[in-house]
Amino acid sequence: MYNIVLCDDDIKWLNLYKDYIEKFAFEKKISINLDYYESGEKLLFSLSDFEKEIHICIIDIYMDGITGIETAKKMREMGYDSTVIIFSTVSKDHVFEAFDLRSFNYLIKNELPYERFVTVFEEATKFSDSSLGDYFQFKLYSETYMVPLNDISHFESIGRKISIHLDDGDQHEFYDTISNISTSLDEDKFVRIHRSYIVNIYHVKFVHKDHVVLKNNTEVPIGITYKDQLKSRFFQSVRNNLKEIYK
Repeated sequence: MYNIVLCDDDIKWLNLYKDYIEKFAFEKKISINLDYYESGEKLLFSLSDFEKEIHICIIDIYMDGITGIETAKKMREMGYDSTVIIFSTVSKDHVFEAFDLRSFNYLIKNELPYERFVTVFEEATKFSDSSLGDYFQFKLYSETYMVPLNDISHFESIGRKISIHLDDGDQHEFYDTISNISTSLDEDKFVRIHRSYIVNIYHVKFVHKDHVVLKNNTEVPIGITYKDQLKSRFFQSVRNNLKEIYK
């Protein structure tokens, strides 16, 4: 799922971007979460309580109060280093200043048919994917953390928190739901085996009737509704490993 933020003091443009993005998401069959703000001040204020990583942010450069350039600068200072920032503007005057803030691209409002928007936005989604690389990224108290995916043995849902369990026994906790986590992970590597657990299939050593044993000997319960999916994915991973060994 892509978490996308729009910031523009003109509701007309917020609605247009929203329509474009929802149309793009429908065409590409991707999941999105959209938040939008009518000023840089409102966006920055919300970030202190924002518990999700922002993948893509479209910001108007010319806004009343704090400008889009200043808003983006504050975001970078707050730790949103991997957020793909796209500036929208009626003029190219501040384009080079925008690139100093590691902005990805810009949109000229008076030259913005859907096709142009899609070209920029689709490249932004690809860049967001590549910038994350083989890491799981999460946010806690305005701080952004990155954990190598290969080091994660499983995720556990405990109340409103998610606990990331690493192969060496270390843990990290943050606020989210297990459903959100499930949709954001590579389904070829991670599989949900219980309403409260997602495991890295390549860390599974044994599959028993009601639980799995991970390579670090941790036992994780299997929910009845997830049993068939787990067995299929586990044996597929075994076959894939054998192909790698004997190819």
